[in-house]
Amino acid sequence: MIPTFPKFKSLELSDRAEVERFTSRHPPYSDYNFTSLWCWDIYDRVLLSKLDGHLIVQFTDDTTAEPFYSFFGSNTEFSAKLADKVFSKMEHDGLKPALRLVPENMIGVLDHGRFHIEDDPDNHDYIISLEKIMTFQGNAFQRHRYLSNCFKKQYLNAQIVEFDVGDKFTHRMIERVSATWQQNKGYSVNHEQKALKRLFQIDHMQAPNYYGLYIKNDLVAFHVVETLCNNYAIGHFMK
Repeated sequence: MIPTFPKFKSLELSDRAEVERFTSRHPPYSDYNFTSLWCWDIYDRVLLSKLDGHLIVQFTDDTTAEPFYSFFGSNTEFSAKLADKVFSKMEHDGLKPALRLVPENMIGVLDHGRFHIEDDPDNHDYIISLEKIMTFQGNAFQRHRYLSNCFKKQYLNAQIVEFDVGDKFTHRMIERVSATWQQNKGYSVNHEQKALKRLFQIDHMQAPNYYGLYIKNDLVAFHVVETLCNNYAIGHFMK
């Protein structure tokens, strides 16, 4: 059970249902998606707390290794008071009193006269129309359309399959494609390999869907996709 602020607990797989009670009533912000939270917590640093209808998350900056806070919830009348309480804790802990990754629907209820609020384009979610990428219609998709047609002509025997998410052999194949991608690109993303291993820990009943692209008998690409409510989906991994 997630404790009441200012107490925190480490993120665990058993927290999914409670976290999703906070997030399911809102647009699917990727930073609060449970699968994403779990997979990318590769150093076991994510901490959870709650207060008056809000989920409070302590993240860690990948560059500075310093903790920072964010919150997400439905009690919009309480958001400003909650921000003050979180700022007070941060100052007590010797941290700069600033919130990050605060969803857009939480910003509107804050007093812009009391809080300095800045947009953060580096952490915007990328929202793509599935209808558009299914058809690649229009000038904006001209190159995508060209590459897609070239691929279909060159690889007539290409097949897309949906994997058994609980199959250990599938896990190894996905890891191999990811490692090959790294080798071909000439750089390492070991943090992503660790995130994949955490993905495979998720129970198959709650795991996203795994899709693979085969050419002859070789797996050459994969995509891990989670279908959400309100006609949204999140692509977690793709190589």
